[in-house]
Amino acid sequence: VHSEVFEVELIRLATEAGNRRDVDINFPFDATSTPAQVMERMEGLYQTTLAETQELLDPAQLDHAAKLIAKARQVDIYTGSHNLYPAGMFRDRLLSAGKSATCHDSVEAQVRTALASGPDHAAIVISYSGLAPNLKDILPILSSRHVPVIVIGTPYCARIHPGFAAHLTVSDHESMTHRITQFASHIAVQY
Repeated sequence: VHSEVFEVELIRLATEAGNRRDVDINFPFDATSTPAQVMERMEGLYQTTLAETQELLDPAQLDHAAKLIAKARQVDIYTGSHNLYPAGMFRDRLLSAGKSATCHDSVEAQVRTALASGPDHAAIVISYSGLAPNLKDILPILSSRHVPVIVIGTPYCARIHPGFAAHLTVSDHESMTHRITQFASHIAVQY
């Protein structure tokens, strides 16, 4: 019996090792890749990104962020560019759960939302680099209005924007300028 359990465990470990593929985060496939190779490499990209995000994510920070969102009368999501789609999906899920939420695509609407917010709101700021142009206007407003801010970004983002209510850290292995996909960013936000 012990021999069979040992064999099953060896097979399981070998299968897991085979499922963990080394993948270039920025260029998971190229022009010569077959459709099957694209799918295999995208699977590897998702696995890698989830594993890295799981390693970086602090469960206490995640729990604190969830409590801030649950307590808030209104949740406002501030982001831009390719992050708008997954952020909008999260807003839709908040709305489905009965939570009032916004996710505006224009900086003007984001600034006006920040100006209308208060301590009974929660803000979610998504910027991997922490250098998004809207942040220089929005973060000081949110701070002055005593809005709890949850920042989702890389370790660098957390370093340049310290002192917010919660930091949810994601992998910084993507090159912000050289990547051909943003799948790792999307999966990190959805995670």
